[in-house]
Amino acid sequence: MAMWIPRTVEELEHAVESNSVTESHYLDCKEFTAPNGVPKTVAKCVASLAVDGGVLILGVGEDKQAQHFVMKPTPLTGLRDAVDAMISNRVTPSLRVTVDTLDRGDGTGYLVVIVPQSTRAPHMVDGRYYGRSDTAAEPLSDPDVRRLWLRHVDRRADRDALLAAEVDREPVPDELRQGARLFVFAQPLSADPRLLLDVCEECDLFRWVSRANRLPVFSCQRPYQPHIGALTGVHRRARGVARSSHHFESDRTVVRDGRSPENTVDVEIWEDGGVRLYYGRASDTLHDVDYLMLSAIAGETSGVIELAREVSKQTGFMGSWQVGVALRGLKSLPAYSTAISGEPHWKYSEDDYNETTEADHATLFSPGSPILTEMVGRFLRATFSYNMGVDHLDVFPQTEIES
Repeated sequence: MAMWIPRTVEELEHAVESNSVTESHYLDCKEFTAPNGVPKTVAKCVASLAVDGGVLILGVGEDKQAQHFVMKPTPLTGLRDAVDAMISNRVTPSLRVTVDTLDRGDGTGYLVVIVPQSTRAPHMVDGRYYGRSDTAAEPLSDPDVRRLWLRHVDRRADRDALLAAEVDREPVPDELRQGARLFVFAQPLSADPRLLLDVCEECDLFRWVSRANRLPVFSCQRPYQPHIGALTGVHRRARGVARSSHHFESDRTVVRDGRSPENTVDVEIWEDGGVRLYYGRASDTLHDVDYLMLSAIAGETSGVIELAREVSKQTGFMGSWQVGVALRGLKSLPAYSTAISGEPHWKYSEDDYNETTEADHATLFSPGSPILTEMVGRFLRATFSYNMGVDHLDVFPQTEIES
């Protein structure tokens, strides 16, 4: 869902003064109040918006008699911190939001609270769970709470199915597979099958992918080979467009006589914003020891997460993402750091690794590497490599929150 988020004072004031702002399931407006300036209802409103995502604008009042909104700017000093504190102290479980300040230039203005669809909803305030009606926050009944909890269970099953589907369509045939292989997906929780397509110039996703070399995910060098940034082949696919290594035909079949078949890489970008990665070199050989390429596993997973951020920015999508990682061919392989230290007995105990998560918009753009940590943390612990630090392996760590 692409939500309207006013980015400037002029945009907000024009929308209000032209009567084009109306409260909805995804948008609420409130004016500041004395003595601390922050309406007590902010916590309930934010908790309710978190179920499906939304925006709360502070500094806009309602003239109920005239049935329209009016601008009510107020001195901004300390208000942003007060809003953050109210949400942190009163909303449980904890909820990440982004609070933007719109300053009119004289120290007065408005606050825009961006509430992503939460992967932990419903949220509670003062002992009650809250959801959203068409225009207001409302306490949830027991059946409503159970329905939202079951939604998380259903989504977990959906993520597992998406990951299994990626493994099932492994493009490299059995006889050409060498060592460990990596599968990664990122899928926006959107019902729009044209989410990314419709924001491309002339709805030309092929052109967008072909010209995407300027994006960090394709221009940034990595300390390993191969990687997404080195892909030159661009192909149309059933659900979108792919960038591939030279091993692939346009239909995603592998050239049988291609050189270095273990270096196969294929990343698909779908019209609905989904991303799919196949990476054929999750392990390598050094001094006759086969070992796991931890930097490549974490780095290419990081690349898919970065592509999800780019899709969100391009489309204005503020919803959650389903993300999954699978590895195959792992049995008895040590990590690279262990292999070169002379202690190859620290070997992975199973042939498979699977992990999925759901990440809201705030988590996607949170500083550090929260999604990557959730995706590969257990794998690094199992290979006695977690002390390397996930941040150290993240090719695209976030340094500040973006909205």
